[in-house]
Amino acid sequence: ADSIQKTYDWSALPADITNEDGRRSIQDAAAAMRANVLVNNAGVASFGTLESLDEAHMVRVVQTNLIAPMLLTRLLLPQLQAQPEARVLNIGSALGSLALPGFCVYSAAKFGLRGFSEALRRELADSTLKIQYLAPRTTRTAFNDARIEKFNRATGAQSDGPERVARAALDMLERGTAERYLGFPEKLAVRINGLAPRWLDGVFRRRR
Repeated sequence: ADSIQKTYDWSALPADITNEDGRRSIQDAAAAMRANVLVNNAGVASFGTLESLDEAHMVRVVQTNLIAPMLLTRLLLPQLQAQPEARVLNIGSALGSLALPGFCVYSAAKFGLRGFSEALRRELADSTLKIQYLAPRTTRTAFNDARIEKFNRATGAQSDGPERVARAALDMLERGTAERYLGFPEKLAVRINGLAPRWLDGVFRRRR
């Protein structure tokens, strides 16, 4: 991180990736910088039973967590593929492979982002552009509101500091790793859920 800090000039560009003007401003900045990395990390949290969530919230969650990263990636593809080597790192979630009660909309968006990452990785397999997917478990930031924090404490959910997630992301970018999941037993649960999801239905019953 220190070497990167010395090498690059850091700047911030406020932009709303859910609208075309915001995405275009990112495209222009990326072209000016000859950027070779896109990290899709924008997200909106969602928690509650389906019947408790209003329509506008559901649309915002899917738009921000899934649709906008897809559109931004598509927009930046020519710029990224013009570089000798490039990366798109999509920040997903353990909930993108392991759906829990109370997170149906958030999981749906993250499941979609994981599928998008996997399909695009295979689509561009012969390209110099690598598509990557990082799935953290709960991260200790202000992203989660008090209700989610209470849920996590009640269910004994483990969490990581943001530094660990940032280090994992940087390591993936440097190594070109296609996919990575953080945390145990979450990594094991993801594998079991992929093979036999019904086995875990009873395990997660208490989380209702």
